[in-house]
Amino acid sequence: MPEEKKSPYQEGNFQLNRLNDLQERINSLNLNLENFNEDIQQYNYKIKFDCLNTLYSEVAPCVTPKEKKLVNKYIKAITEFLSFKNPHRLGNVFVNYKQEKQMCFYKEDFEKTKKHLFVYELLIKELLHKYFRSSLDEENKPKDY
Repeated sequence: MPEEKKSPYQEGNFQLNRLNDLQERINSLNLNLENFNEDIQQYNYKIKFDCLNTLYSEVAPCVTPKEKKLVNKYIKAITEFLSFKNPHRLGNVFVNYKQEKQMCFYKEDFEKTKKHLFVYELLIKELLHKYFRSSLDEENKPKDY
């Protein structure tokens, strides 16, 4: 049986599908970032962060060291923010005149999370536009690298 060869065009189609799927998922998550996803057992804002990181991984080999440093700075800052100021975290509440720890929603921290993720999303999309779209030729087919 003859061995199938993969062409750059076929790989480009797979990459386009991955990028499209990720961007559709991000757009869907944006509709309700504070929701908890039962299937994945995670809040949508954390899923969005993971999707943005995966989207970045598609273009990461092409970015400059300066851009890579900037993206890593965002990843570190958002990760640290979510570690200390996660919008859904244990808090002290009074129940029947007693103080108890319960899961609470901190709207102010959620708004900050949303803002950080939006800025990070713009950066990732800018990099995709700069590197991925510029690698398409006039027929909209990926070039051989």
